[in-house]
Amino acid sequence: MLPELTALRQRYIQCRSDLRTAINDLPDQTFQWVLVPDMMTIGSHVLHILGYEVLLISVLTGYDAHEVIASGQWRPYLPGFYRELDRPQQFDVTHALCMKQLDEIGDLVPRFLESLTQTQLESNSCFFAHEAAFKNVPLVEVPNRVLVLTLLYHQEYHRGQVRLMCFLWRETSKHGQ
Repeated sequence: MLPELTALRQRYIQCRSDLRTAINDLPDQTFQWVLVPDMMTIGSHVLHILGYEVLLISVLTGYDAHEVIASGQWRPYLPGFYRELDRPQQFDVTHALCMKQLDEIGDLVPRFLESLTQTQLESNSCFFAHEAAFKNVPLVEVPNRVLVLTLLYHQEYHRGQVRLMCFLWRETSKHGQ
């Protein structure tokens, strides 16, 4: 494994463990909970994290980003991307679905980081702006190093949001609000 990715891999594994711990014992209704009306639900956040990881790894391994989104494999993650799709928010995310997707992805990112070569890291892949991901916009070349860092920091950012929402849900449910 490349030395520069070792610390990132460990950070990712810790973030994933924190995410799993945060949602592990939550009841189903929690996955539809929102703090404010325009926010994503806890479940949508989890699927957003996982879907973005699958998308970036697919692109980094040579798949076309638009084809990945158009594939049937992408369907479980769609509730996490309702804003990008310009659709109303879907509230059909359950604990079982989130845990299933977490298990299916499992150690996909750490395995991917372990297998990444210096040549792959220094080359480019075609990707698109996050907001335009589902709108069939032209792809642009982006350095793989940037995509790897984006994947890891995106996961960490949303993991923090999920943990905060889980904490707030627990606090409001204690007080019957």
